[in-house]
Amino acid sequence: MKDIVSKVIRGLHFLRCYGVKDFLIRLREKGEEQGITYDEWKKLHSLTEKQLQEQKKAAESWADKPFFRIVIGKEPEEEISPATLNSLKNQTYDHWSIEENKRAAMILFLNNGDVLAEQALYRIACSSDEKDLIYYDDDKVTDVKEEAVPFFKPDYNLDLLRTENYFGTSFVVKCEFIEKAGLQEKLCNITGKNRIYEEIQNRTQKAAEREIQLYEFILCCIEHTERIGHISDILVHHMENKNMDPIYWDYYLQRQCELVEQHLQRMGEKAKVTVENQLQACSVQYYVTEHERVSIIIPNKDEIEVLQKCLDGIKKTNYDNCEIIIVENNSCKDTFSFYHRIAPEEEMVHGVQTFQGKLSHNIDIKVVVWENEFNYSKLNNFGVQFATGKYYIFLNNDVEMIGTDWILRLSGDCHRNKVGVAGVKLYYPDDTVQHAGIVIGIGGSKRGIAANMFQGLPREEHGYQNRASLQADYSAVTAACMMVKKDVFDAVDGFTEKLQVAFNDVDFCLKVRKQGYLVMYDPKIEGYHYESKSRGAENTPEKVHRFQGEIDTFRVFWKDILKDGDPYYNRNFSLVSNQYLLGK
Repeated sequence: MKDIVSKVIRGLHFLRCYGVKDFLIRLREKGEEQGITYDEWKKLHSLTEKQLQEQKKAAESWADKPFFRIVIGKEPEEEISPATLNSLKNQTYDHWSIEENKRAAMILFLNNGDVLAEQALYRIACSSDEKDLIYYDDDKVTDVKEEAVPFFKPDYNLDLLRTENYFGTSFVVKCEFIEKAGLQEKLCNITGKNRIYEEIQNRTQKAAEREIQLYEFILCCIEHTERIGHISDILVHHMENKNMDPIYWDYYLQRQCELVEQHLQRMGEKAKVTVENQLQACSVQYYVTEHERVSIIIPNKDEIEVLQKCLDGIKKTNYDNCEIIIVENNSCKDTFSFYHRIAPEEEMVHGVQTFQGKLSHNIDIKVVVWENEFNYSKLNNFGVQFATGKYYIFLNNDVEMIGTDWILRLSGDCHRNKVGVAGVKLYYPDDTVQHAGIVIGIGGSKRGIAANMFQGLPREEHGYQNRASLQADYSAVTAACMMVKKDVFDAVDGFTEKLQVAFNDVDFCLKVRKQGYLVMYDPKIEGYHYESKSRGAENTPEKVHRFQGEIDTFRVFWKDILKDGDPYYNRNFSLVSNQYLLGK
């Protein structure tokens, strides 16, 4: 009964703040939050016979038809599965061969037993012009009577690929690229005789080795190109053996970690790769050779107990070269008394009242006073002016980080040349997820700007395809705790001050990505977020009006990604739910 009353109260509040039109839209969206089943998705996306025939006619009219060589992973004495062969014969695009062919422009890898969707070769041929490697979504069937399990993948995601081969065992590579990159020998290991493979007697171990060779080949490919395409449709169906020998996973995971370590060494990255048995994936910890200065910027207004927890999380760290800059914003006298205790030396710096001192572990702390109204972007930009670090950590006063190595791990992630921002996994006090990366475009109706993924997921659960617990690149992460290179911060002119409260971190991350950097999410770095302690809830018409204005501003700045969709979020997922549910 209490739950019903609570929902009614929230509904009435929403109606008062947003009006009847948005209220009705939100009611409709609530019905969409559960997503649809895969069977429902297939009914919506299956091609008609007319559409398949149109593909055939279109392909026949092409003057230059790329030729596919199909490489099927099987034992030499093993017959090609009738299901695999029939799926090839039923393609709407007929320029392919199983035999080695000098005309071949592309190589497509399949496991014996795989079934290609009828449109697969046609779709790949249409997408191949500017790409060296193309992968696509797939599903797995463990029994013909059971529903298949789909895997809808993001566009090229370097850090996710270093944790697992999310490309899969069926993908396409251009022959010209293989030759230019000097990968003919790696290709021969897959298609020809391989000493290691021949010495293996166990059949499941051989299957593991074949997958390992494909993963190694993929890692070598991405070392030579970023022209990587993704087709967000199910183009291959795998038949999976659900009675797979556990030796398979032990062997595969260990070899996978070895391959990632070798790949990182070739790329000049210092890192340790460990097996995540529960996730059946790898975890990469990047190292820094020198502890560069890190400046931690914390906006604060009152909430002394919350701020103390935040500071305690910093004091526990094993990182030995950091400073704390608290940006004070209109607190009461008791809060200033607290500042005097932790930073007793008061002085004016460039006309700004400051307090300075040292915490335990020789951590420098400085309080700088900002006397204007709350503006999250301005507060952080102001605090940075007093920073001396090569890296900045933006940290909310209501965040308490867990463990001792979180700054060290953030530094390892962020020092990489490709990475501009590194973010963390945050929990509510009840041990459910508050933040596990941000996706652009989720939220529904006018509020569809961005959303924290997996909100409410229990801490011990890993979410869709383990994504809540795997390192990956995202379009954005929350500034409740994120690290940024100083040079990158300067290059994008800091936070956009027109975005006073909402979406300033999302906007910042998108500016960083526009400069060619990655925004990395690392779930191995964790903290608790006592959300909205610093400014309260968005619960008045005035705040709603301001919020809507910031939505409009964001839409002007980032209309392209809102129109085209987040590249790290498959277009087949719901734009209402943040749990990776299928949408219509």
